[in-house]
Amino acid sequence: MVIVISNRNVEREGEDGRFGEQLGSKQGQNLRVGQIIGTVNDWRMNLLPENEAALNEKYPSEDLFQMVREKIEGGDESAKQWNFYIHGFNCEFSKSIEQALAIADRYEINVILFSWASNPGPD
Repeated sequence: MVIVISNRNVEREGEDGRFGEQLGSKQGQNLRVGQIIGTVNDWRMNLLPENEAALNEKYPSEDLFQMVREKIEGGDESAKQWNFYIHGFNCEFSKSIEQALAIADRYEINVILFSWASNPGPD
């Protein structure tokens, strides 16, 4: 499993979500969470809704992390090994996902990726 947390701008919401290359609407002070589904060469992101209109009693990311916690506490072998990965400077969103998926596949672990707007441009 690869979970992505980002302060990038959102280009597409929902089950085929996509982050952009710039900071999010609150100048990077906003975080969004998505779950990556697929492989290095064929993936998509389920971007969880986190705006106030989408909330009932708690954020959808809270449900995701609760599910992961229950798997770990329940002894699910596939949920035991986790790596927190922060990519380097000048990394496109899609490349950061591909890197996280490659790490997950190579080491047979789960990855929480923080993908930040790391290419501010020439200025």
